[in-house]
Amino acid sequence: MDGVVTIAPVPVLDIPGPWPRNEGHTEWPSTISLDTPAPSPPHSRGNSRHSPSSPKRPADSSPPQNPPPSQTTNFSPPRGTQSFAAGVENRLATEALQTLAGELGTFYNPLVLLGPPGSGKTHLARGLADIWRNKLANPAQVICLTGADFAQCVTQAHERQQVRPFQERIRQAVLLVVDDVTQLAGKRTAWVELQAALDDLVASGSQVALTSRLPLERINGLGEALLARLQGGLTVQLQLPDVASRALLWERYLGLWGVDLAPGVVPYLAQRPNITATEIFCQAERIASLAPQNSLLTPAEVRRLLPGGKSPLRPNMRTITNLCAKYFGFKAPDLLSPSRRRAVVNARNLAMYLARSLSEVSLEQLGRHFGGRDHTTVLHGIRTIEQRLRTDPDLRQAHEELRKMLATAD
Repeated sequence: MDGVVTIAPVPVLDIPGPWPRNEGHTEWPSTISLDTPAPSPPHSRGNSRHSPSSPKRPADSSPPQNPPPSQTTNFSPPRGTQSFAAGVENRLATEALQTLAGELGTFYNPLVLLGPPGSGKTHLARGLADIWRNKLANPAQVICLTGADFAQCVTQAHERQQVRPFQERIRQAVLLVVDDVTQLAGKRTAWVELQAALDDLVASGSQVALTSRLPLERINGLGEALLARLQGGLTVQLQLPDVASRALLWERYLGLWGVDLAPGVVPYLAQRPNITATEIFCQAERIASLAPQNSLLTPAEVRRLLPGGKSPLRPNMRTITNLCAKYFGFKAPDLLSPSRRRAVVNARNLAMYLARSLSEVSLEQLGRHFGGRDHTTVLHGIRTIEQRLRTDPDLRQAHEELRKMLATAD
């Protein structure tokens, strides 16, 4: 491999960190409030995008010697202990983030990071936000929200008749990060507000960075004008780690758990394809918890601990509900509610389909869990998903991504 680029240490995507939990899933705390005054004084467009020295890298963050030595960038937010390894498969994303870590608003504006859960898009976007919170004299000039949080802020602003203060607060940002813009699909008021904010921020020299789990052209329910503006910046498709990047991740994560490795373990693990950094982390934790103590971990022992590369545990209905709700931008109670909104029904039906296929539960048990529905309603929802999986590529992708996430869920 032509070197492995390591951005260290930023919080690893989808690994629970010190964030508040709500209904079993992790969300960022909103960094904007309608009751929070705009930053004062506002930054000067053009002169204040200075590039102060980044914090020094921790002594233990140097990459292992096998794979080859890597280039490094000082992505050093105050939280998180893991690192993001980007090989040649993600070189464009790495170069873009390195540039924006030094200067905002000049290049790649807006920046859109695409990729399925576990590919690193949230990891990089949040890392960029943390860098600039550390650099700026006023950290409130960095606004970092999920798409669902942004939509909720817009709704609250309208309900409280505080639209103008909200708009002014957003436009004071040096950096605006919106994670998973697909959560704005179908929410016209929210995406219209984002479109207007994007225009104003880019024109004034501020930076906008967004993530999406779907290609922009496949997001239904976003205005064409907003999609055109997003496509006018730099759009980067993040790829799953290649062999050399997987080797680096396996060696680092097993090292974090203090596992002694026999020769051949890392190359064996690195050959396992189509696996995300999150899955590697979770499987490394599982190996560490099950491996014999005070002995070298051998390839044979790894094969015993990870049969077929999948967790031997079946996900329960609560885990499936929480992950499906989060994936589609809802909360778990939404899927258990009587709501007949199409988006909620689709998410609920897919959750029931996954629960039926991945765990040993009856239709009656599913009905009781999902809000007291009778077994015929549950069966109808499951059969609807079975039929749509044959013809709907977006649903197939969602199904595949959720199965991957559930394979490593505890």
